[in-house]
Amino acid sequence: MYLSSDTKLWWLTRTEDLARPTIESWEDFVRELKKQFLPTNNACMAGEALRRLRHTGTVREYVKHFASLMLDVKNMSDEDKFLNFTSGFQNWAKVELRRQGARDVQSAMAMADALVDYRSSDHGEGGGQRSKERRPGEES
Repeated sequence: MYLSSDTKLWWLTRTEDLARPTIESWEDFVRELKKQFLPTNNACMAGEALRRLRHTGTVREYVKHFASLMLDVKNMSDEDKFLNFTSGFQNWAKVELRRQGARDVQSAMAMADALVDYRSSDHGEGGGQRSKERRPGEES
């Protein structure tokens, strides 16, 4: 058993309570776990976080954070997903995604993953330098 803390206590209490129906499938377990521990307004909170999400670190971090938030948003149209994804980017990234012809969130995420991050040098704003994000296994 890999459950711990509050989750373990919930599970042990849940299995001891003979008045409650037993959980017989993984899907039932996940549903009960979410009902117990996720806030009732989880999708709303994730939607708010999406609207506030901004590309301040690396492109990869932004894409990862966006994808994580989207796991909790179930009823957003594809167009709204795309608009939310692109609106949080820094201007240079938005321009590049437009230039490459991104039309939906899946293609935009794939294109964004290949973008080079622009960062200002240690000498101030004027000397922007390009640094490609390293992927696991790449040499520096």
